[in-house]
Amino acid sequence: MPVRIATGAVAHIGSTEGFAIGRRSRDNFPRNIGMHFLPHKAMNLFPAVSPIIREPVAMTSETSELPNPTVETSQDNQGILVSSPLPSSSSGQNLMTDYIRNTKPLPHQKAKELDEQLIKLIAKEYHPFRIVEGAEFKKFIYLLNPRYSPPTRKTLANVLLSQLYAKVQNEVEQLVAATLAICLTTDAWTSITNESFIAITAHYIDTNTNLRSNLLSCIQYDGRHTSENLCEFLKEEMEKWKISNKHF
Repeated sequence: MPVRIATGAVAHIGSTEGFAIGRRSRDNFPRNIGMHFLPHKAMNLFPAVSPIIREPVAMTSETSELPNPTVETSQDNQGILVSSPLPSSSSGQNLMTDYIRNTKPLPHQKAKELDEQLIKLIAKEYHPFRIVEGAEFKKFIYLLNPRYSPPTRKTLANVLLSQLYAKVQNEVEQLVAATLAICLTTDAWTSITNESFIAITAHYIDTNTNLRSNLLSCIQYDGRHTSENLCEFLKEEMEKWKISNKHF
């Protein structure tokens, strides 16, 4: 049953006793007597103010001997002990678990996957490397995953791009090696700065009967675009990709 304790009364629970302080004047007791000199059993009987009805209520003697870790006890301006729940993450208060979750580094494999997807985004969508230096891009990445730190543009250009190129080249080599026949198409053009380029694309059906097209080469070509020069260039590329006996 709830028990109401008068101001300044002595609370008895078994062999334990202590002051149950409610309203009091400054001259009656030191301000900290209730926090430092009262046993936990007596403090469980202190009047508290309900956060909903805002009226003095008494805690029951059936409560735990130790203070509730989810409840914060304080005094209002009238000297009444007030119990209120501690804030949680749902109320906007950051918890220790949130801090650890947001600052703990990503696993190496996960960070590697994100780096690879980032360089794919830049290469296939024609974004500049400096996109990773933009303030809004950094904010966007942080909102997605605060534990991920994007690589610098120098790392993208000098390390990740070459790694992705080697990986994709190896995958294409395995695909063209497993197919029986390949059809090649080529295209050549001159840029507005008078630089000549030539590209070779392989078309084939893979082992899963899927039609595929892979760009094998796109290089700057400085020679004359004669039939002899182009034929020699194509032979060199087919030998490099080991498909000389597969084209038709």
